[in-house]
Amino acid sequence: MQGETRSSTQSDRSVLALVLALWALWLPGLLGAGFLMDDRELIFDNPLVAGDLPWTEAFARDYFHHAGDAGAWRPLASLSLRLDHALFGSEPLGYHITNGLLHLGVLLALGLLLAPRVPSRLALAGGLACFGLHPALGDSVFWISGRTSQLSCLAPLWAAVLLDRGRLTPLGAALVAGLGLGVGLSGKEDALVLAPLLFALAPAGRRARLSVAGALALAGGLVFCARWRALGGPFISASTPAMPGADFLERAELGGLATWEALRLAWAPFDFPPQYTAALLVERARPLTAGVAAALGWLLWSALWLPLGVCLALKRRAPLPAWAAAAVAFSWLPVAQIVPLGEVFAARFLYLPLLAAAPLSALAIARLTDTRLRAAVVALLIAALFGGLQVRAKIYDSRGAWRQEQLRHDPGDGASWNNLGLWFEELNELPRARDAWRQGTAVAPRYSKNWSNLGRVALAAGEIERAREAWQRALLEGPQNPVAHVNLAGLLLREGHTGRALELYERAVSLAPGLAPAWLGLALARQSAGQTLGAEAAVNRALDLDPSNPGARLLLAELWRTP
Repeated sequence: MQGETRSSTQSDRSVLALVLALWALWLPGLLGAGFLMDDRELIFDNPLVAGDLPWTEAFARDYFHHAGDAGAWRPLASLSLRLDHALFGSEPLGYHITNGLLHLGVLLALGLLLAPRVPSRLALAGGLACFGLHPALGDSVFWISGRTSQLSCLAPLWAAVLLDRGRLTPLGAALVAGLGLGVGLSGKEDALVLAPLLFALAPAGRRARLSVAGALALAGGLVFCARWRALGGPFISASTPAMPGADFLERAELGGLATWEALRLAWAPFDFPPQYTAALLVERARPLTAGVAAALGWLLWSALWLPLGVCLALKRRAPLPAWAAAAVAFSWLPVAQIVPLGEVFAARFLYLPLLAAAPLSALAIARLTDTRLRAAVVALLIAALFGGLQVRAKIYDSRGAWRQEQLRHDPGDGASWNNLGLWFEELNELPRARDAWRQGTAVAPRYSKNWSNLGRVALAAGEIERAREAWQRALLEGPQNPVAHVNLAGLLLREGHTGRALELYERAVSLAPGLAPAWLGLALARQSAGQTLGAEAAVNRALDLDPSNPGARLLLAELWRTP
């Protein structure tokens, strides 16, 4: 027994050394990364993350509640950002180190699970590298808000490691499995696909398996009840889908195109856009037509199930590669547009499928019987992945670099022009910011945020009529954009058009119930209309959402002084 323990400890140490060596290759990119995409909005504009609200509010609200609900319940992600904010403030390095450590934890758990099942340390290194160093995972590791991928995997995988050690009682196994799944689901809903792994690793015996199955069902049920309570519904679906109005067949074609692109990226993760539109997926599928590429995507996805299906049909014990191939296919389901998603496709969707594919890569390398050939293959593989990762890391230097890369692939992306303008504004380069927003309105006039920002800078320059025109256009193009309503309402209220301002503020709070500035504006409009009680209710709601809002505190004090 002591010999087994010593051997296990030595094996764990060798896996740890291997994983640390691979993970260290992320450090050059992590040390140079900045705030990207919506990082600033999710961190610094979020009163929950800033610590102005009780931490328990993370379990009672949408992940994006402060800006507009998106159908995402991710309390663990919110609380991890809150902890980072308390520790690191406005310095991005600490946040990125946290992301890196989360990825390290996932990679180490995967290594410990694979080590007893892969006959060669070289093959294990190659398999782990195919997941851990894959350039397509840049968003998941370099993008601070992308940590939800790691958070959904970390606890379930470590629960799997404990179950795999085979030292737990039935009750202990049930507690570990249920807790692992529940914590993972609170990071991101994708953790659900790891439930079969936890059940498969349950201790032998009917009682133990029933206990683990019951714990998994209970954990899933509790999480979905909590989600229901917070969001008003238990089912996973984006409140603002990327393809609004698309029926199931249209989403199925889109899912097939995304599957085709995902398979391509898995093998050749070079020169791809950070985000995809439906048009980009179609363009990148050429010379194939959209229908043919979608059909091939689903056909190849179906083929991943074939080895396991044959084994089950013949009542034979399925080998690890058959289970791993099926796991790759199963892990793709959450992002295959079966339910409407807020994004068409992004490379970070590959986090779970690539993780599931690691055993396939490792066992394929292990089949190389010549040790020198195996070593050469693994060395070349790691060198290629590291090179691709360093090239990819450059787009994560700043929000501007990320958006410029997106515009290189999609010059008509209005969101990227908008964010590029915001980045220039952060650098105090207002003329370049204005030019970016103008370019955004030229190439994507239906994207309303560029109009909103043009109106904002026009008002700051005292150009009232130009601001009015821009905000009216923003409202016309973005009837679901709450900020467009708030901007125009504020101008109308200052000009004495209280009735119309009230209408716009009411609409804004209905679109984004968590937007504190909209409630504050509504309070001001109600005060102007002589609705003192209504104004007090609105300002109290603003303070509930953002207790540190100075404007709301001043208005509340003024209302209390009103006879």
